[in-house]
Amino acid sequence: MENPFKVAIASESTGESVAPYAILEAGWLMGAMVLGLKEKPWGMELQKPYPPYIGVWMSLGLLEFTEGGIPRVRLTQAGEKFVQLEDLFMYELSMLEQQASGNHVTDPEKYKKLRKALAKYSELYLRGITEELVALVDQNSVVVDYGGGSGYYLKQAMKKATLGHGVLIDKAPDDIACHNIEVVQHNFDDQSYFFDGEIAGTVDVVILSEVAHCLGPGALADTFENIFSLLKVGGKVIIIEQEVNYRLEQRLFDMTPGGTCYTKEELSNFAHNAGFDVSTRCFVDNSHFMMLATKPDNAKMVA
Repeated sequence: MENPFKVAIASESTGESVAPYAILEAGWLMGAMVLGLKEKPWGMELQKPYPPYIGVWMSLGLLEFTEGGIPRVRLTQAGEKFVQLEDLFMYELSMLEQQASGNHVTDPEKYKKLRKALAKYSELYLRGITEELVALVDQNSVVVDYGGGSGYYLKQAMKKATLGHGVLIDKAPDDIACHNIEVVQHNFDDQSYFFDGEIAGTVDVVILSEVAHCLGPGALADTFENIFSLLKVGGKVIIIEQEVNYRLEQRLFDMTPGGTCYTKEELSNFAHNAGFDVSTRCFVDNSHFMMLATKPDNAKMVA
C-alpha cells in the first residue's frame, strides 16, 4: 500500500528527516479508523459533504463507492478483513493509553477478546504459516501447543491428526470442545509439565507460537531444552514469532521478563544450543516468521 504520509514525512524547508505534522497526521489517521469502525457507513446513503474519515478509509483501500445514483460506499476485500479485526485494533489502541500512563496490567476480559482476535488474524493473514504447520502432522501425530492461548493452530493441526492427540498448555487456556485435544493449565514459570516421565520422548510436534518473546533468556533456554526432551527423534518444534518492531518492543520492555523481542538469529541459537537442527521456513508480510527445529537422529548422543 502506498504510504499516505510520503509528502509529509520529510520537511524540505527545515531539512528535518521527520516533520512533526507527519506524526500528528498519523494520530489523526488512527482517529479516522476508530470513527469508521464506530459509524460503520458501508451500505448507508451518504450526504455531501462526505465526512473526512470516509476519505481516509478510501485512501487506504478499505472502502469504495457503489455503482448507481445514490452515493453509498461498501467495504473492499481488504476492508472486510480489517473490520473482522476490530477487537484487535481497539485492543492495540487501548494499550497506547496504558503505555502512556505506565499501567502494564492487562485486563483479563480484554485479553480474552484479544486472543480471539489474534486467532482471526492468523486465519486471515497467516495462512502460509498454518498450511506449513498442518503439513508437518499426520493422522496419528501427538501435538503439544505450549502457550497456545485459544489453540487456533492446534485445532487446525488436529483436524488432520484425527487419530492423534493434542495438548493445549497455557496459563489461562480456552475451553476446547474437541475429542482429541486435552487442555492443561500451567504458568510459564512452572516447567513441571515437561518432567512427566510418561510424556518424554512421545511427542511428534510442539507449537511455540508467539511465546518466546514472553520469556527471559534463561527461561527460554530451559524451555527449548525441555521441549527437546518431549520430542521423539525426528520430532519438530515450530517457532512462530513476530519480527522485531517498535510496538512490540515498547510493550515488552515493561511487561515481560525478557523485555525484548528475539531475532531469528537469536532464536536459532537458542534452539541449536538445545540440540536442534534449525531452518527458517516461512515469512509473512514482514510481520511474522516461522522457524522449524528438528530433533536429529543422533539426539541420544546430543541430549
